[in-house]
Formats: sequence, C-alpha cells, structure tokens
Amino acid sequence: MTPSRRYLAIAFAIGASIAAQSAIAGLSLVVTPPRNPPPALRIESRGPAPFRDAVWIDGRWDWHGGQYVWISGHWQRAPTGLHHWKAGAWAKHDGDWVFTPGQWF
Repeated sequence: MTPSRRYLAIAFAIGASIAAQSAIAGLSLVVTPPRNPPPALRIESRGPAPFRDAVWIDGRWDWHGGQYVWISGHWQRAPTGLHHWKAGAWAKHDGDWVFTPGQWF
C-alpha cells in the first residue's frame, strides 16, 4: 500500500469514527481497505419488537482482519430526541471500498 493510500484509509477511518460517535455502531480501524465489494446483504428474521418504540438496525458487512465479517441486525432503543436510523453503506472510492457508518437522526 502506498503512503498516500495509507493516509487516505486512516483519514476515512477517523472521519467514520467521528460520524459514528452518535451512531452507537461497531467500528474498526481499517488499515488496508478492501479492494472487492462486500457480499450481498443477508436476509434476517427480525421477530417481534422486544419493547415499545424499538427500532430495527439491519445487519451489515464489516471489514476485519482482511476479510468481510457479518454483523447481525438487532433491535435498539433510539437515543433521546432521535427517532430514525439511517443505515451505513459501502461505496467505492479510488479503487478501495469504504464504509460510512449508520447514524441516528
């Protein structure tokens, strides 16, 4: 990995970390970003909401240890004053795949 790509990966990780502070989402530092797109999303059974006002957070692919790892969906209570969840997404940037974490709004 060239130094400029390494700096780009670190910059994206720092930006993603800042965006994730209110998202309460798992985030790992990406040193070597993936070159291939993530697999198709898995279809998960939500089951009934476990409490009133529960919000379903869809599962997603994370990049960990040089491979994609599935993070299962779950029910969550929205932070005070926030009611909606915008899912995170993978996008191709300069030949690498970068994940932007989901967030509450």
